[in-house]
Amino acid sequence: MQSRVVASGAITSAEYDQHSGSLDILFGNGETFRYYGVPPDVYRGLMASTSPMAYFEVAIEGRYSFTRTTR
Repeated sequence: MQSRVVASGAITSAEYDQHSGSLDILFGNGETFRYYGVPPDVYRGLMASTSPMAYFEVAIEGRYSFTRTTR
């Protein structure tokens, strides 16, 4: 998995596993969610976005199944 810090108050970091398509997002409130079946281009879009939370709301939220995880 590759992990990167995200320059956003609402999203702290994102970790992506290209083999499984799982994307872990750590939010600023301390909650972490794992999204399944996320294509690499969606992860790259999140990382390149000037507003990661806005990108998340449009391209990820409600589009992929997820679970809340603990770290």
